[in-house]
Amino acid sequence: SAHYRIYYRMYLVRDTLDYTKKTEAQTVLFVGKKLSTFLDYYQFRSDSLYNELAAAHKNSTEVLSAILPLQRVANFKLHIAKNYPAKNEFTFQQKFGSLGIFQYLDKGVRLDWKLEGGVQTIKGYECKKATCHYRGRDYIAWYAPEIPLTDGPYVFTGLPGLIIKIDDTKNQVGFTLNGFKKLDSKEKIYIKEEEVRNVSREEMRKTERNLATSPAAMLQLLSGKVSTETENSARRLPERPYNPIELE
Repeated sequence: SAHYRIYYRMYLVRDTLDYTKKTEAQTVLFVGKKLSTFLDYYQFRSDSLYNELAAAHKNSTEVLSAILPLQRVANFKLHIAKNYPAKNEFTFQQKFGSLGIFQYLDKGVRLDWKLEGGVQTIKGYECKKATCHYRGRDYIAWYAPEIPLTDGPYVFTGLPGLIIKIDDTKNQVGFTLNGFKKLDSKEKIYIKEEEVRNVSREEMRKTERNLATSPAAMLQLLSGKVSTETENSARRLPERPYNPIELE
């Protein structure tokens, strides 16, 4: 069960040669007593609506017409569960078209925070500064001690207060709080346990890179098959830029 629902606006520069083009996403963090989950808000809406419509025995046409518009604007593809299935373990899930939902367990998330001097007021909260290095990027975080939740967006956790804002030092990726709600009644935290394909972190990252950079791979993953003519046309398209959050 979740006790808090916390919203973050995210940005990611996918092409490091053009900082004017940023992918943005509305994400949401659910914080419970023992675990938390982080995902795209519109994916959360899609999943919730799907469950409601399925329980009401709606037909597939009605279900698809309701959830597809939400899935089209879901730009953050990962679903991350922190401290799941056990403490200090992180479960990552991502759907890859016809290949289904990939999942890997990461016990190697290490955030060696350094508490720095400096205070800023962000979103109405008095925030203190902290820095860390995580998988190829240096980050600056601002956290609010007045909110005693040792959590934040993405994998970021462990500071003495909720993370309000965090950016890498090159301003290629960042998250800023834009909503905070303490839930009056407990809200269920969902994580898929069935119909998932357990893979290694390396396999999932390779699949993500192929999907992001190769138009032919995208066509094949989304459709499950691709004609020779379509594949040849797609291969003539230039490779697209790829700048993941985790560089290592």
